[in-house]
Amino acid sequence: MSEDVKRLDKMVSTPIYKSSTPFQKRLADVTEILNEFQKTLDLFKDGQLDKLTDLPAEATTLPAELEKEDKEQILSYQGMISGIHDSISHIQDEVESIEISTAVLLRSMKNIPDQNVFDTLQREGKGGFDHGSNIKKMLTLEERVLQYIDQNRNGIKISDMESPFGETRMRIGFVVKKLLDEEKIQKVDSLYFPIY
Repeated sequence: MSEDVKRLDKMVSTPIYKSSTPFQKRLADVTEILNEFQKTLDLFKDGQLDKLTDLPAEATTLPAELEKEDKEQILSYQGMISGIHDSISHIQDEVESIEISTAVLLRSMKNIPDQNVFDTLQREGKGGFDHGSNIKKMLTLEERVLQYIDQNRNGIKISDMESPFGETRMRIGFVVKKLLDEEKIQKVDSLYFPIY
């Protein structure tokens, strides 16, 4: 029994407190609460001692558990990186397919007669064209882009060519790249210039 409980028992045994029954009942309740509290403290102390004895065993397994978690994280990251590499590979395949399709398209566009042929046909009256605007429509996109860049000697961006040609930026970009590769135009920063 704790010291506090012993003191309360001694107090209760004094003649002043013995005469009061409600007080004795209340004091008995408090004594019971203190006893329960002491039991709880003892259980808590025993539980903490058990934990202290278990701590060295947990400390020896902790590094292995951490290492296992690290390995799992590394495997997860490797899986993500592998997925990224697969995606890049698929994108590269798609880009290669687009490049091939573009090359085929550009080759087929070369089969369209150039401006000189249309001029000759119109002069000879064999073209069947009403006016010069029809000839302009028959020019290839490559020729129209080259003419447009030649007319804008201060340089022009690809995005500025979308509206006049009614074409997508991607399609104009392919044509401009071809003209760059053929050294028909030059690029400075994001502007394209005719070669003088």
